[in-house]
Amino acid sequence: GVAALAQMDLEAPWEQAKITLSPSLQGACITADGKLVTRFEYIDSVRRSRMAHHLPYTESQLEGSTVLEVSGHLFDTGLLNKLLNLLETHQASFAIVDVDVTPNRAMQPSISTAWIQVSAQGGRAEVCKIVDGMREKL
Repeated sequence: GVAALAQMDLEAPWEQAKITLSPSLQGACITADGKLVTRFEYIDSVRRSRMAHHLPYTESQLEGSTVLEVSGHLFDTGLLNKLLNLLETHQASFAIVDVDVTPNRAMQPSISTAWIQVSAQGGRAEVCKIVDGMREKL
């Protein structure tokens, strides 16, 4: 782990440098070569969504707003990415309210938790429909 990071060639392109790292360290890398790695490209859309939704919410959006609590191996399994992609597909507005990340340790796998506020045009009925659909796909 740490030894591989210390010996990694920081001047080499990511595709070449990552070969010396374990799969878990490769998967934990968020940026490389000055951009988000493929697995974390969703972060740009989260940022754009957050900026676009700083406008006041309409009454129907507030009525249909809820906070999802998602727990599990959110990052190493790609669960958070999948969840946010599904919300985008359904054109829901979302904001990551908080994330509690606990790193995995040898012999002690742990889980992380994220709280995501979700709202949608169409109010509570539309949010429930989106959440129910996501349960089937995750």
